[in-house]
Amino acid sequence: MTGTCSGLHGFFERQATRDSLAFLASQERIALVVGAGVSRESGLPGWADLLEHLLGEVASTSEPFRNHKRDLEGGLTTPDDEAAIEPHLASFKRLVMATHGLLGAASIVKSHFPPDDYMRMLERALYEPAMASQLNITPGATAREIAALWKERGPDRLTVITTNYDLLIELALLDAGIETSDVEIISGAPDDEVGIETYRVIHLHGVIPHPEQFTALSVPTGGIVLAEDDYFGALDSEPATTTRHFCQSLLNCISSVFVGTSLTDPNLLSYLHSTANRTNDDVRHFVLGIGQGDQPPGVDATDLALAASRCASARRLDGMRAEHLAADFFCQTSLFLRELRRNAAGEAALVEELANWASSAVEIGVLPGTAFAARRSSARFALSEAARAISHNFATSGALHHKDETLALHLWAHDPGAGELILVARSDLEFHDENTLERHSLKMPFHRLVVEAVCSGAPLEADDPALASSKWGSMLVVPISVDTGDVPYSAVPAGAIVLASNLSANAGLTRLRKTPAERAHLLTTLSKLGVLLLTKRHEPS
Repeated sequence: MTGTCSGLHGFFERQATRDSLAFLASQERIALVVGAGVSRESGLPGWADLLEHLLGEVASTSEPFRNHKRDLEGGLTTPDDEAAIEPHLASFKRLVMATHGLLGAASIVKSHFPPDDYMRMLERALYEPAMASQLNITPGATAREIAALWKERGPDRLTVITTNYDLLIELALLDAGIETSDVEIISGAPDDEVGIETYRVIHLHGVIPHPEQFTALSVPTGGIVLAEDDYFGALDSEPATTTRHFCQSLLNCISSVFVGTSLTDPNLLSYLHSTANRTNDDVRHFVLGIGQGDQPPGVDATDLALAASRCASARRLDGMRAEHLAADFFCQTSLFLRELRRNAAGEAALVEELANWASSAVEIGVLPGTAFAARRSSARFALSEAARAISHNFATSGALHHKDETLALHLWAHDPGAGELILVARSDLEFHDENTLERHSLKMPFHRLVVEAVCSGAPLEADDPALASSKWGSMLVVPISVDTGDVPYSAVPAGAIVLASNLSANAGLTRLRKTPAERAHLLTTLSKLGVLLLTKRHEPS
C-alpha cells in the first residue's frame, strides 16, 4: 500500500483508532468475534487454504484423475514425469473455487467423501501442513493477547466467540495461568451466559481438536459447520436457533470487536445485519481490517485503488452499523488488543513505548548515533560466532548437513521515527560508513522478506526469490519484539534477525521443515540472540 502506511505505529496515531480503544476500554463488558486470521498466526490455514487442500484430495481420488494416473503408469500417456499432473490439480482447484465459491467448494468436498472420511480429511487438512513445519502448534501473539485481556477483565466481562475449529485460545488461557477447570469449550452457543464463572470459548462452527493436545479439557464433538447444508440445511433446528438467538441478543446489547475475520461467513453477516436496527446507540461494533491482506506480496496495486477499496469496505460496514478500523499490518491485530488492555489500565501507549525504545536503542548503539559504530562491530562479532555455531550444528545433524552451504546472520533494527528497518550488522560484512546501511520502508507491497516478516509478526521463509536477496538463495527471518516494562505480554516490535543460506529455497533453509524439533529450537535460539543484541549494552559472551 505504497504511500498509505506510516510504520507500525501509524494505525495507533489515527483518531478513529484512539477513539475506539478509549470507548472499548470504558465498557463494562465487550465481546470478541475471532476469525481464521488469529489461527493463521500459528501456521494453520485460512478458510480458502483449507478448502484448496481438501479439493486436492477430491481431485486425486476422482475418476478422471484416477484414469489419468492409470494411463501414466501404463505408458498410455508419456509426459516427462508424473509431476505433469500437478498443473491439472492446480487448474481443478482454481476452477472449482471460481465457479462455486467457498461454500460451494466446501459442499463439493463434503459430498465426495463418506462422513467419517470427510472428518478425517478435515482434521488432516487443518493440522498436517503446520505439523510438517514446526514441533508444536502454539498460540500466536493475538491468541495470547486475548487470553491476557480476558484474564485481566475476568470471565464475566469478556465474551469470546470464534468461527475457528482449533483450541488455540484455550491453550493461550492455560499458558496465561488459568486453571483447566476454569476453561470451558462450547460448540455452538450456550443457552445463556447468566452468572458466568468460567472462561467460555464459544465455537460457532464446532471443534476439531489437534490430535495430540488438550487431553485435560472436555472437548465437545459434532456440529461442524463448513458446507452449504451446514449453514442452510438446518436453519430451523434447535442448535441453529439457539446459536442465532444467542448471537443476536449479544450483538444487540454488547459492543464487540471482530478480529481476524474477513466477514465472508454467512452466519456472522446474518447476525450483524439482523442487529443493524438496534435501538441502543451505546452499542458499537468494530471490524479490524488488515491492509496487509488486501493484496498478495509482489502485487503492486495503486494507492488510489487501495484507498477506494478501504472506502468501499467502510461503506459496506456502515450498512451493518459496524465501524471499520483500517490497520495496515497483521502484527497490529495483537498490538490493538494489547493497547486495549493497557488503555483500561491507564498506561503508556504503543506510540510512546516505541519512541522510548528507539531512544534507548540510539543510546546503546543499536540505531545510528554516537555509540553506533562501536556497537556495530561487536554485534558483527556476535553474529559471526552464532553463524559458525549454527553451521556446526547443521554439520553434526545428518538431516540438515549440506557440504556446499554457507550461512550468515543479519541483524535489522526498527527505526520508528523513519518507519524503516535498518540493517545494522551482518556476520559476512563489516560496514565502514553509516551511509552504506541498507534500509527498507515498512510499507506495502513488500519487496523484502524481512519487511514482510516484521509486519506479519511471524517467522517466514523465502519461497519467492524476489523477496529474498541477490546474494543469498534462501532466508529464514525471525521478527524480534522486546519488553519495555513488567506487564505480561508487553512487547514492541524492535526488528528482526535473519539466517541466510547460499543454497536455493528447495535445498536451503526450507529443509528445516522436515526436522520440526531442530527448526523450533533454531527459532528460539535466534529470537533470544536478537533480543540480546537489540537491548543489551554489552554483547553476550
